Amino acid sequence: MPQLDAPVEADLASEARLLIVEAFIFGRAAMGETVRWASLNDQWTIRRHGQLVFADNVRLEGDIEKLLERQAVAAGDRAVATVALIAPDAERHLDLVRNDFPAIASTAFAGKFLARVTAKGAYELRQTLIPLATMLNGGSALSKVWSV
Repeated sequence: MPQLDAPVEADLASEARLLIVEAFIFGRAAMGETVRWASLNDQWTIRRHGQLVFADNVRLEGDIEKLLERQAVAAGDRAVATVALIAPDAERHLDLVRNDFPAIASTAFAGKFLARVTAKGAYELRQTLIPLATMLNGGSALSKVWSV
């Protein structure tokens, strides 16, 4: 069974901003690919001056296709992403995101903005993530990796 452990750790300075977008594509539909059995363990640990400010652990194990069908997981979508903005003003983005991206599950509190995004495939996920990340990045251009 394929296994992926994807730990993310950061320790921020007092006024630092951190925008993280991590996506997983479970097979390319256009190529007829599916991911049947796998183990995914995605752990995020974010600290500010050594103090824990955010931790998240997403674990999918076993019949991935069946798990993704669950409403609370991906409602049948095959592309999923977690987005986090850790910044002193992160909460100000919540209403904007909920207005512009009503299908995204999002929350904000205590200097954190968090979102889970799902889509049918990689292309559709990218069509949501690029404008979302641009908005959370203050409208500034994203790094070149986003234009590949």
